[in-house]
Amino acid sequence: MRNEETFYLSRMRVALVVLLVAAVLVTLVAGCSIPFFRQEGRLQQEPTISVFFDEESTQRNLKLEEYLLGVVAQEMDPSWPMEALKAQAILARTFTMKKLEEGGVKDIHGTDACTNPEHFQAYNAQRINDRVREAVASTRGLVMLHDGQFIRGWFFADSGGKTATAQEGLNFKGEPTPYVKVVNDVAGPDGFEQWTATFTKEEVATAAKQVANQDPGDFDALEVTDKGPSGRATMMRIGSVTVNAADFRVALDSKKMKSTLFTKEPEVSGDTVTFSGKGFGHGVGMAQQGARAQAEEGKKAEDILRFYYKDIRISQRWK
Repeated sequence: MRNEETFYLSRMRVALVVLLVAAVLVTLVAGCSIPFFRQEGRLQQEPTISVFFDEESTQRNLKLEEYLLGVVAQEMDPSWPMEALKAQAILARTFTMKKLEEGGVKDIHGTDACTNPEHFQAYNAQRINDRVREAVASTRGLVMLHDGQFIRGWFFADSGGKTATAQEGLNFKGEPTPYVKVVNDVAGPDGFEQWTATFTKEEVATAAKQVANQDPGDFDALEVTDKGPSGRATMMRIGSVTVNAADFRVALDSKKMKSTLFTKEPEVSGDTVTFSGKGFGHGVGMAQQGARAQAEEGKKAEDILRFYYKDIRISQRWK
């Protein structure tokens, strides 16, 4: 009997070791030390993520809520109304979790996140203040879900009066995003942004070639050939090529050509091309100026988010 007991105890120890090794492997495969073991839809604990600090070319591990402090501080003015900051915190947290599911920026920096807004989200720890800390702490663990999945938490500065679909604003070709609304937006305190930008024909041709992989040649006119539900340009003809307007805007200069919501046809004059429009950003999801205006009207963060997104549920993933 003693030999049998010893045999079974040995087998049990081996089984326990195998289970422990398997648990460790699952965590490693999940990446970024995020424990994707869920209890009633929640993570067991707040994730820790690896962040590449682009300005310093260094890497550090941060708790996700600590990381969000620097994101919210940079992505929205810390002096804005608290409910707008809370809405931004929930969106930034959701955006991060969705990106982590897709591998973060491991293909670029080998990390979960980075501080380069072209790859992930903007970040600036120097702008963190007590208001930002309150906005992040009071929404701790809150994310936006659609059909039980993290949504793509898109946001931008100014809608120009109307938000966009993901296809027209971003030329998004991924999975359907039925939660994205096209809404008549609320203007910020200074109204919707109006802008004019002038480029050389060479700059325009270079951007068009980058998008279409074809030289447009010389041109005397630039025509918007198609528009989306919000009125934004979706396709443009430049010389001999047709380009997607959202991609062309990024290739040209998205900080100067602030949107694809044009107020008049682009004008070619001599060696220059002038664009005029309204709004700032791709137009998809939450308009930060609109969120600010709604918060000043007394709207709560969840009301603001539901204004811009439909059929979403706000869920706490960790405490």
